[in-house]
Amino acid sequence: MVKRLLIFFLGISVFSLGLNLPIFGSQAVRGTDFSFPDLEGHWAKEEVLSLSRYGILSGYPNGLFYPDKTVNLGEALKIVALSKGLIPNPLPGEHWAYPYFLSLLEKQVLPFDSFEPERKPSRGEIAEILGRAFYPEMEILSDPSFQDVPFDHPYFRSIEILHQMGIALGRENGNFFPEETISRAELSVLVCRILQLEEISVSQETPFGALSLSLKPYRVQQGGLVKINLITPGDFSAHIFLEGEKLKTEVPGYYLVPIPLDEETGPKEAVLIASSGEFSISLKANIIVAQNAIPSETIVLPEESIDLLSPELLAKEREEVYAALSVSSGTIPDFPFQAPINSPILSTFGAERVYPGWGSDYHWGVDLQGEEGDEVKAAGSGMVVMAKELYSRGNTIIIDHGSGLFTLYYHLSAFYIKEGDEIKKGETIGLVGSTGAVTGPHLHWEARLGKTPINPILLINQGGLR
Repeated sequence: MVKRLLIFFLGISVFSLGLNLPIFGSQAVRGTDFSFPDLEGHWAKEEVLSLSRYGILSGYPNGLFYPDKTVNLGEALKIVALSKGLIPNPLPGEHWAYPYFLSLLEKQVLPFDSFEPERKPSRGEIAEILGRAFYPEMEILSDPSFQDVPFDHPYFRSIEILHQMGIALGRENGNFFPEETISRAELSVLVCRILQLEEISVSQETPFGALSLSLKPYRVQQGGLVKINLITPGDFSAHIFLEGEKLKTEVPGYYLVPIPLDEETGPKEAVLIASSGEFSISLKANIIVAQNAIPSETIVLPEESIDLLSPELLAKEREEVYAALSVSSGTIPDFPFQAPINSPILSTFGAERVYPGWGSDYHWGVDLQGEEGDEVKAAGSGMVVMAKELYSRGNTIIIDHGSGLFTLYYHLSAFYIKEGDEIKKGETIGLVGSTGAVTGPHLHWEARLGKTPINPILLINQGGLR
């Protein structure tokens, strides 16, 4: 019996960032421009500067940040507390980090009760603190994504949550290295992702006005989604090229870019070319694609479901789905999205699936636990472009959210809407069922940018795409 991922969509929130206290060293003030000489050319420069601008961390009195220095527990507790909006009063005579330790201990965030500010916490321990702090209601029972974090690892739950939410991206070869220490830069990046601040912007003044290019998030998992925004003077014509391929959009200056599950890891160059008359200028920035550790699972389908997976039926069904995904409205999606049902995830996005007696495939959505007849809500506002019965997918709804973004809902027992209906986020669109090729009642929920599948969980966690 394959263990399945259970992630509860409860208690996810974004915390206030109106802070003006330092994490390390001197006072940091929101809105101040920071320049740490030892960050030039560093891979985490943008994240460190973002958190500095919000007063969540700062450098040492000598003006340096020391990004590759190992974080001690006192520093880690302070950055987590301030990121949570916890600003305790100093305690005279006590260590500077002790108030942060007490505030997090009271919130039941810490997996320990001893105060050892100089101790160097491990990557796994930091993941556990972040998981408890920001995703306390989520539960996981799954085959692990990382080879070195088995199901019985003490920090399995939090490490798996952070990975599935696109926060802890792991390292190459399917390992997380939970026993290693963590640097100041690495911790800054994790917190920046949680608070949805991971953005890079480049700009250039021209005789006609400012020109800017921004990517958010610019460091993304395989199966993720990047928003590209550009600002140009009114009489400029502008085009975006990603790895030499020209991108198209229905909304001026707004691009959603899918990162396929099989995309090669590493930097992908985005180039903005803008011109006005004989004047021309270009800006460049990189999207960094990180590896998505993929679990595997075995699915035993009943014989009648196997019959629905014939190549002929699947090809015909795919044509119908792709036709519905071929045209999208020129609006900006209503981010952040919500889960269509508040229930655990039974199977994760991208999981490699083996079907005995049939073959193997990848799971292009997430399976949400549900009972027959449970209400299914629209994840975001948009227009219904499909509401019909298909072969393997069963009763299917597809919603166009604009800018090429669609969500898809399979195996329903009933429809509450019809094609052409305009619906709002949170509106009931149908009921959980077991139609099509299934082992039992559940909701299969997908997200696609055009025909490219992306992880729908990221539409919830990374809602700052507007």
